[in-house]
Amino acid sequence: MVGERFTNQMGVCLQGTDRITSLPTELVNKILTLVPIRDVVRTSALSRKWRYKWMYIPEIVFDARSIPPSIQEQRNLADSVNHVLSLHYGRLNKFGMSGYLVSSCNDVDRWILLLCRKSVKMIILDFPQGDRYKVPSSLFSCQKLELLKLHCSILNLPSHAKCFENLVDLDLCQVTLTNETIARLMVNCPLQKLILTYCDGFTRLNICAPNLIIFVLCSPCGSIYFDNTPQLRSANIEMLPLVSEASLPDQITNRLDVRLTGLINVQELYICKNFMEILAAHVIPERLCFTYHILTTMSLVMNFANPKQNSTALCLFRSSPYLLSLCVTSVSSGQITLLDDDNIWEPIPDEEIIFARLKNMVLNGFMGSQHEASFVQFVLRSAVMLHTIRITWDATVEKGTKRMDTLEDMMQFCRASPRARVIFSG
Repeated sequence: MVGERFTNQMGVCLQGTDRITSLPTELVNKILTLVPIRDVVRTSALSRKWRYKWMYIPEIVFDARSIPPSIQEQRNLADSVNHVLSLHYGRLNKFGMSGYLVSSCNDVDRWILLLCRKSVKMIILDFPQGDRYKVPSSLFSCQKLELLKLHCSILNLPSHAKCFENLVDLDLCQVTLTNETIARLMVNCPLQKLILTYCDGFTRLNICAPNLIIFVLCSPCGSIYFDNTPQLRSANIEMLPLVSEASLPDQITNRLDVRLTGLINVQELYICKNFMEILAAHVIPERLCFTYHILTTMSLVMNFANPKQNSTALCLFRSSPYLLSLCVTSVSSGQITLLDDDNIWEPIPDEEIIFARLKNMVLNGFMGSQHEASFVQFVLRSAVMLHTIRITWDATVEKGTKRMDTLEDMMQFCRASPRARVIFSG
């Protein structure tokens, strides 16, 4: 009986193995892509049927899960990648290397050549901090490439090179590239998503990308202009200061309408400190010559002591009647002090309903100034459908009398929405 039971148990086990082995190749490959590459290679020891399956997987990713300490030494790691790529057959959809190779590793150039021959669709190269890896021109031969993520690299598009015809997702972090390279990539690639994080080497951006849907900028830049972006739905613009003082000032236009017209179809708009300063340097109308009909989420970083930034914000609010969510972060530069007589939030008549649909607002970095309080009062009396205002005190404001006095004053503000609540934290 014991032997029979053992046989039955073995039979069940073998039957379970057969079920996995007999699965369609596409499904087996999908399962293998969820397993670290070192374990995928080990499946070759399971049986004859599994000996070569790993050689046809569509994705090869070397990351923290895949690289044991024994091969993290540069030469061992490079040899391991060479071994896997040299034995791989067929096309490869995705190749990734995260955080272990130094930029001086010559093997990477050879891998890129191999990836081009395999019609790779996604490449992720994440180099650690230090000297940046100079991407070879052979990368631009990967014409099937749809996604490219680079970290700590130098990307230069040669004049004779052809741009990526199928690239829709470009994510660059700490990458050096010229004005000409980024301009050609945007114009000649069907980009739908562009992320530039702590990149350098360029001083201006002319966003001409008719297919672009998501744009994120957190890099030094002196000028930005949205020329042809009819599909853009989410824009996060954080222009860090340029290191070079010799960069030319932004002289594209002095009209706020012209500067923002390329963002007319956004649903989410995030304007950070430096871009807000650039916008505030324009001629500010009462409202834009166009209306943001589908803009529902807005985030601003602004200085309430700066009258031009207040006027810019008010212009944006008047031009965004369908806004549902608003986040404002208060910052102070110490350069401009707004006099009480210049407070633009107080004289706005009550009958002007600016926030007709606003439901939630967040105010961060609250210092308790009169101008900040006037802004909150303005929102409360303008937002007829408001649910919640969440206010976070700046860490520099000590708990005590000032906070309590400000809180008591603000609790007396009239509210257009009977459901409106003001919640303090921090």
